[in-house]
Amino acid sequence: MSAQRVARHLGTLLILAMPMAALAGGDAAITLGTGPSGFDSRAIDAGIDLGALPLHVNAGYFSASSGGETTLEQANAGLDWQVSESVAVNLGMSRIDDDIFIMDGTDIGIDIGLNTLWNSKKRTNLNLAVGRMEYGPDTDRGLPAALLNALPVQNRYSIGLSQSLTESLTANLGYDYYDYTEDPAALARSIDLAFLKRGRFPPNSAFTIAAFPDRTWSAGLDWEVGGNIGLDLSYSHTETVIGQKLKNTSLGFTHYGEVFTFGVSISRSSSTEVKTERLDITAFPSSSDTYVDFRIGMKFD
Repeated sequence: MSAQRVARHLGTLLILAMPMAALAGGDAAITLGTGPSGFDSRAIDAGIDLGALPLHVNAGYFSASSGGETTLEQANAGLDWQVSESVAVNLGMSRIDDDIFIMDGTDIGIDIGLNTLWNSKKRTNLNLAVGRMEYGPDTDRGLPAALLNALPVQNRYSIGLSQSLTESLTANLGYDYYDYTEDPAALARSIDLAFLKRGRFPPNSAFTIAAFPDRTWSAGLDWEVGGNIGLDLSYSHTETVIGQKLKNTSLGFTHYGEVFTFGVSISRSSSTEVKTERLDITAFPSSSDTYVDFRIGMKFD
Protein backbone atom coordinates (compact mmCIF):
# COMPACT_ATOMS: atom_id res chain seq x y z
CA MET A 1 0.00 0.00 0.00
CA SER A 2 1.43 3.40 -0.98
CA ALA A 3 1.90 6.20 1.51
CA GLN A 4 -0.79 8.17 -0.36
CA ARG A 5 -3.34 5.38 0.17
CA VAL A 6 -2.33 5.05 3.82
CA ALA A 7 -2.84 8.79 4.21
CA ARG A 8 -6.30 8.66 2.62
CA HIS A 9 -7.35 5.81 4.90
CA LEU A 10 -6.00 7.63 7.95
CA GLY A 11 -7.79 10.80 6.93
CA THR A 12 -11.08 8.92 6.61
CA LEU A 13 -10.58 7.29 10.02
CA LEU A 14 -9.80 10.63 11.65
CA ILE A 15 -12.91 12.25 10.19
CA LEU A 16 -15.06 9.36 11.37
CA ALA A 17 -13.39 9.51 14.78
CA MET A 18 -14.16 13.20 15.43
CA PRO A 19 -17.68 12.54 16.81
CA MET A 20 -16.19 9.90 19.12
CA ALA A 21 -13.51 12.34 20.24
CA ALA A 22 -16.16 14.92 21.07
CA LEU A 23 -17.97 12.38 23.24
CA ALA A 24 -15.10 10.49 24.85
CA GLY A 25 -12.43 13.20 24.85
CA GLY A 26 -9.39 13.65 22.68
CA ASP A 27 -7.32 16.07 20.69
CA ALA A 28 -6.36 17.01 17.12
CA ALA A 29 -3.63 19.23 15.67
CA ILE A 30 -2.31 20.55 12.37
CA THR A 31 1.34 21.54 11.87
CA LEU A 32 2.77 23.50 8.94
CA GLY A 33 6.53 23.83 8.44
CA THR A 34 8.86 25.80 6.23
CA GLY A 35 12.58 25.72 5.48
CA PRO A 36 15.30 26.56 2.93
CA SER A 37 15.31 25.75 -0.80
CA GLY A 38 11.54 25.59 -1.10
CA PHE A 39 11.11 23.09 1.73
CA ASP A 40 7.67 22.82 3.30
CA SER A 41 5.89 20.24 5.42
CA ARG A 42 2.44 19.51 6.75
CA ALA A 43 1.16 17.15 9.44
CA ILE A 44 -2.13 16.15 11.01
CA ASP A 45 -2.37 14.29 14.32
CA ALA A 46 -5.35 13.17 16.38
CA GLY A 47 -5.97 11.17 19.52
CA ILE A 48 -9.01 9.75 21.26
CA ASP A 49 -9.55 8.72 24.88
CA LEU A 50 -11.73 5.61 24.88
CA GLY A 51 -14.28 6.65 27.46
CA ALA A 52 -13.83 5.04 30.87
CA LEU A 53 -11.11 2.71 29.58
CA PRO A 54 -7.47 3.66 30.33
CA LEU A 55 -6.71 3.65 26.60
CA HIS A 56 -5.68 6.41 24.19
CA VAL A 57 -5.66 5.84 20.42
CA ASN A 58 -3.67 8.14 18.14
CA ALA A 59 -2.92 8.48 14.44
CA GLY A 60 -1.01 10.90 12.27
CA TYR A 61 0.23 11.75 8.80
CA PHE A 62 3.29 13.80 7.78
CA SER A 63 4.41 14.95 4.35
CA ALA A 64 7.46 17.01 3.30
CA SER A 65 8.28 18.60 -0.04
CA SER A 66 11.31 20.35 -1.50
CA GLY A 67 11.08 22.48 -4.62
CA GLY A 68 7.56 21.21 -5.25
CA GLU A 69 8.66 17.55 -5.16
CA THR A 70 7.45 15.28 -2.36
CA THR A 71 10.48 13.88 -0.53
CA LEU A 72 9.00 12.16 2.50
CA GLU A 73 5.66 10.77 3.63
CA GLN A 74 4.91 9.09 6.94
CA ALA A 75 1.75 7.58 8.39
CA ASN A 76 1.54 6.24 11.93
CA ALA A 77 -0.93 4.91 14.47
CA GLY A 78 -0.58 3.95 18.11
CA LEU A 79 -2.24 2.80 21.31
CA ASP A 80 -1.35 3.96 24.84
CA TRP A 81 -2.51 1.89 27.82
CA GLN A 82 -2.27 3.32 31.36
CA VAL A 83 -1.86 0.03 33.20
CA SER A 84 -1.58 1.65 36.62
CA GLU A 85 -0.73 5.00 38.16
CA SER A 86 2.99 4.39 37.59
CA VAL A 87 3.08 2.07 34.55
CA ALA A 88 2.05 2.76 30.94
CA VAL A 89 2.48 0.64 27.81
CA ASN A 90 2.46 1.94 24.25
CA LEU A 91 2.24 0.20 20.88
CA GLY A 92 2.91 1.81 17.50
CA MET A 93 2.92 1.18 13.76
CA SER A 94 4.34 3.36 11.00
CA ARG A 95 5.02 3.50 7.26
CA ILE A 96 7.66 5.84 5.84
CA ASP A 97 8.27 6.57 2.15
CA ASP A 98 11.40 8.69 1.62
CA ASP A 99 11.53 8.37 -2.21
CA ILE A 100 14.23 5.69 -1.85
CA PHE A 101 12.73 3.14 0.52
CA ILE A 102 9.36 2.20 1.90
CA MET A 103 9.83 1.34 5.57
CA ASP A 104 7.24 -0.48 7.69
CA GLY A 105 7.82 -0.26 11.43
CA THR A 106 6.38 -1.56 14.68
CA ASP A 107 7.42 -0.69 18.21
CA ILE A 108 6.48 -1.35 21.82
CA GLY A 109 7.48 0.61 24.89
CA ILE A 110 6.90 0.79 28.62
CA ASP A 111 7.03 3.86 30.83
CA ILE A 112 7.65 3.30 34.55
CA GLY A 113 7.29 5.88 37.29
CA LEU A 114 10.27 5.23 39.53
CA ASN A 115 9.69 7.97 42.08
CA THR A 116 6.95 5.89 43.74
CA LEU A 117 9.68 3.51 44.88
CA TRP A 118 11.18 6.15 47.17
CA ASN A 119 7.97 8.17 47.76
CA SER A 120 9.24 11.30 46.04
CA LYS A 121 6.88 13.98 44.79
CA LYS A 122 9.31 14.82 41.98
CA ARG A 123 8.43 12.63 39.00
CA THR A 124 11.11 10.22 37.72
CA ASN A 125 10.14 8.17 34.67
CA LEU A 126 12.11 5.41 32.93
CA ASN A 127 11.14 4.58 29.35
CA LEU A 128 12.23 1.38 27.61
CA ALA A 129 11.32 0.58 24.00
CA VAL A 130 12.15 -1.76 21.15
CA GLY A 131 11.28 -1.29 17.48
CA ARG A 132 11.56 -3.13 14.19
CA MET A 133 11.74 -1.55 10.73
CA GLU A 134 11.55 -3.50 7.46
CA TYR A 135 12.93 -1.87 4.30
CA GLY A 136 11.55 -2.22 0.78
CA PRO A 137 12.54 -0.35 -2.42
CA ASP A 138 10.35 2.54 -3.53
CA THR A 139 12.35 3.02 -6.73
CA ASP A 140 15.49 1.30 -7.98
CA ARG A 141 17.50 4.55 -8.41
CA GLY A 142 20.02 2.47 -10.37
CA LEU A 143 21.04 0.52 -7.26
CA PRO A 144 22.67 -2.93 -7.70
CA ALA A 145 20.07 -5.71 -7.76
CA ALA A 146 22.17 -7.76 -5.33
CA LEU A 147 21.76 -5.06 -2.69
CA LEU A 148 18.05 -4.58 -3.32
CA ASN A 149 17.55 -8.31 -2.87
CA ALA A 150 19.20 -8.17 0.56
CA LEU A 151 17.59 -5.16 2.21
CA PRO A 152 18.15 -5.08 5.96
CA VAL A 153 15.73 -5.28 8.84
CA GLN A 154 16.44 -2.66 11.48
CA ASN A 155 16.05 -3.34 15.19
CA ARG A 156 16.02 -0.36 17.57
CA TYR A 157 16.62 -0.41 21.32
CA SER A 158 15.81 2.76 23.27
CA ILE A 159 16.15 3.97 26.84
CA GLY A 160 14.97 7.32 28.17
CA LEU A 161 14.86 9.08 31.51
CA SER A 162 12.63 11.98 32.51
CA GLN A 163 13.22 13.85 35.79
CA SER A 164 11.19 16.66 37.33
CA LEU A 165 13.66 19.20 38.67
CA THR A 166 10.97 21.53 40.01
CA GLU A 167 7.19 21.73 39.70
CA SER A 168 7.61 23.53 36.38
CA LEU A 169 10.94 22.23 34.98
CA THR A 170 11.60 18.73 33.61
CA ALA A 171 14.82 17.30 32.12
CA ASN A 172 14.85 14.48 29.54
CA LEU A 173 17.65 12.19 28.34
CA GLY A 174 17.51 9.50 25.67
CA TYR A 175 19.69 6.99 23.85
CA ASP A 176 18.84 4.83 20.81
CA TYR A 177 20.94 1.97 19.45
CA TYR A 178 20.28 0.36 16.06
CA ASP A 179 21.13 -3.12 14.83
CA TYR A 180 20.68 -4.51 11.29
CA THR A 181 20.25 -8.04 9.96
CA GLU A 182 22.39 -7.03 6.94
CA ASP A 183 25.24 -4.51 6.93
CA PRO A 184 23.58 -1.42 5.38
CA ALA A 185 26.83 0.48 4.78
CA ALA A 186 27.31 -0.91 1.26
CA LEU A 187 23.71 -0.04 0.37
CA ALA A 188 24.12 3.50 1.71
CA ARG A 189 27.32 3.91 -0.38
CA SER A 190 25.49 2.65 -3.48
CA ILE A 191 22.82 5.29 -2.93
CA ASP A 192 25.61 7.88 -2.91
CA LEU A 193 26.98 6.65 -6.25
CA ALA A 194 23.53 6.36 -7.84
CA PHE A 195 22.77 10.01 -7.17
CA LEU A 196 26.27 11.05 -8.16
CA LYS A 197 25.89 9.34 -11.54
CA ARG A 198 22.59 11.14 -12.07
CA GLY A 199 24.39 14.43 -11.51
CA ARG A 200 22.16 15.58 -8.67
CA PHE A 201 21.68 15.15 -4.96
CA PRO A 202 18.56 13.61 -3.41
CA PRO A 203 15.75 16.03 -2.52
CA ASN A 204 16.74 15.88 1.15
CA SER A 205 19.87 13.89 1.90
CA ALA A 206 19.32 13.84 5.64
CA PHE A 207 16.08 11.88 5.31
CA THR A 208 17.69 9.21 3.13
CA ILE A 209 20.90 8.72 5.09
CA ALA A 210 19.09 8.95 8.42
CA ALA A 211 17.27 5.78 7.36
CA PHE A 212 20.46 3.97 8.44
CA PRO A 213 21.29 5.44 11.88
CA ASP A 214 23.78 3.71 14.13
CA ARG A 215 23.04 5.51 17.41
CA THR A 216 21.34 8.66 18.67
CA TRP A 217 21.78 10.71 21.84
CA SER A 218 19.17 13.28 22.88
CA ALA A 219 18.55 15.72 25.71
CA GLY A 220 15.86 18.27 26.48
CA LEU A 221 14.27 20.65 28.97
CA ASP A 222 10.54 21.35 29.37
CA TRP A 223 9.53 24.49 31.27
CA GLU A 224 5.97 25.42 32.21
CA VAL A 225 5.85 29.20 32.50
CA GLY A 226 2.73 30.02 34.46
CA GLY A 227 -0.38 28.00 33.83
CA ASN A 228 -0.71 28.28 30.06
CA ILE A 229 2.76 28.81 28.56
CA GLY A 230 5.26 26.08 27.77
CA LEU A 231 8.85 26.31 26.55
CA ASP A 232 10.94 23.36 25.42
CA LEU A 233 14.57 23.07 24.34
CA SER A 234 15.93 19.87 22.79
CA TYR A 235 19.11 18.59 21.18
CA SER A 236 19.88 15.36 19.34
CA HIS A 237 23.03 13.90 17.81
CA THR A 238 22.84 10.98 15.37
CA GLU A 239 25.67 8.99 13.82
CA THR A 240 24.90 6.88 10.76
CA VAL A 241 26.41 3.60 9.63
CA ILE A 242 28.64 5.41 7.11
CA GLY A 243 29.89 8.00 9.57
CA GLN A 244 27.63 10.94 8.77
CA LYS A 245 26.76 13.05 11.80
CA LEU A 246 23.36 14.71 12.07
CA LYS A 247 22.67 17.33 14.74
CA ASN A 248 19.43 19.08 15.57
CA THR A 249 18.69 21.83 18.10
CA SER A 250 15.11 22.97 18.61
CA LEU A 251 13.38 25.66 20.67
CA GLY A 252 9.61 25.60 21.01
CA PHE A 253 6.91 27.86 22.47
CA THR A 254 3.35 26.70 23.20
CA HIS A 255 0.29 28.58 24.47
CA TYR A 256 -2.33 26.35 26.07
CA GLY A 257 -5.91 27.62 25.98
CA GLU A 258 -9.04 26.03 27.35
CA VAL A 259 -9.87 24.59 23.91
CA PHE A 260 -7.18 25.66 21.44
CA THR A 261 -3.40 25.31 21.60
CA PHE A 262 -0.97 27.38 19.53
CA GLY A 263 2.72 26.67 19.12
CA VAL A 264 5.81 27.58 17.13
CA SER A 265 9.22 25.91 17.06
CA ILE A 266 12.53 26.81 15.44
CA SER A 267 15.01 24.05 14.60
CA ARG A 268 18.62 24.25 13.48
CA SER A 269 19.74 21.08 11.68
CA SER A 270 23.20 20.25 10.41
CA SER A 271 24.84 17.27 8.72
CA THR A 272 28.43 16.45 7.81
CA GLU A 273 29.43 15.66 4.24
CA VAL A 274 29.62 12.13 2.87
CA LYS A 275 32.31 11.14 0.37
CA THR A 276 32.52 8.13 -1.91
CA GLU A 277 34.66 5.38 -0.45
CA ARG A 278 37.13 4.95 -3.34
CA LEU A 279 37.12 8.15 -5.36
CA ASP A 280 36.89 10.52 -2.37
CA ILE A 281 34.26 12.57 -4.20
CA THR A 282 31.60 14.43 -2.23
CA ALA A 283 28.35 12.50 -2.64
CA PHE A 284 26.38 14.50 -0.08
CA PRO A 285 27.58 17.97 0.91
CA SER A 286 27.50 19.19 4.48
CA SER A 287 24.50 21.30 5.39
CA SER A 288 23.24 23.64 8.09
CA ASP A 289 19.67 24.87 7.79
CA THR A 290 16.90 26.40 9.87
CA TYR A 291 13.31 25.14 9.91
CA VAL A 292 10.18 26.72 11.44
CA ASP A 293 6.98 24.87 12.40
CA PHE A 294 3.60 26.38 13.29
CA ARG A 295 1.07 24.25 15.16
CA ILE A 296 -2.58 24.69 16.11
CA GLY A 297 -4.39 22.11 18.20
CA MET A 298 -7.83 21.56 19.63
CA LYS A 299 -8.89 19.37 22.55
CA PHE A 300 -12.24 17.77 23.26
CA ASP A 301 -13.60 17.01 26.71
